[in-house]
Amino acid sequence: MGVVGAAGIGNGTMRLARQSFSCWRRRMAKRAFLFLLPALPMLMALANIQDPLYSLVAFHSLMNLIGLVLFIPFLGPYTVWIEKVFSRKLTNPLGMLERVSAQVPDAALVALEKTVKQYLFKGSCNGLRIFGLKPEQLKIVDENRGQLIGTITHKDFIKGYEELKTGEGHIYSYSLQLQEQPLAENEVLELERLQMIVRQVVFCNKSLKDIQKDLEDLKYGSHDSVRALYDLHKQFQKAAYEKLIELILVDHEPVFIQEELLEIGKANDAHMQQSIGFVMSHADHGANEGTLMSIQLNANREIHQALKTLLEAFALWMPSSAQAVSI
Repeated sequence: MGVVGAAGIGNGTMRLARQSFSCWRRRMAKRAFLFLLPALPMLMALANIQDPLYSLVAFHSLMNLIGLVLFIPFLGPYTVWIEKVFSRKLTNPLGMLERVSAQVPDAALVALEKTVKQYLFKGSCNGLRIFGLKPEQLKIVDENRGQLIGTITHKDFIKGYEELKTGEGHIYSYSLQLQEQPLAENEVLELERLQMIVRQVVFCNKSLKDIQKDLEDLKYGSHDSVRALYDLHKQFQKAAYEKLIELILVDHEPVFIQEELLEIGKANDAHMQQSIGFVMSHADHGANEGTLMSIQLNANREIHQALKTLLEAFALWMPSSAQAVSI
């Protein structure tokens, strides 16, 4: 009865909201009509329309067009507001774990698999934010916006990192509850695999967090070569992480994913060597060059290590990726 009652209240609230909006819309339409009515003869004269019926149709069409034009600038903020209102309960990436009891191992492992895949996606997105890149603006993310409501909850790297750490704690807590249940050997191995993926995602973002200050020094450095190195890293980061995000959101055969991960790994190693060569080729022996070189070489290493660690997480995720588990 409680569920039925709640549903009835929810439906009644929605009907009331629709009725209120409809009344407001009618009032606004009447006011707009009264406001523009004096201008009707002039507008029709400009359009050279003589027939009263055509004049009325043209007037209403013009009002609709003006309303549309006026509303267009508000589409962006309105969309953001709608997503916030209707996805509040979905913003917790671990909501599925709260709905599925750990005392049912089969269902719990499926829920954990989906949660970890979402966690892998969030960690990859956060790897872009360290360079001021916006994953929500990627074409592949926009095309899959329907299944991603509530997953991109922060636009700041540090906030995203803190959310990942909090999520890791919840996932491990859930895993401990699951370990208390009688599990088959393959289920134990599956649980360990999922835990390792989560750990690697955190390690990746931890490496990037440790060089956040270094990256700021590169971005706003006084040397052209230093800023050029930052741009070089930013371009590579965008290309590599965007490809990883695509591997998560689009179904692929395991063989294809494995080949893509190998290619990204090779590109990561090549970028590391290119970055070191770039630093050495632009090095001079100024008063502060020793510190500056240290910052650049440290950034090179951590960027390489972060992606390497994330690729290890993807390699662990790959065996079950063919199951096409949606986020």
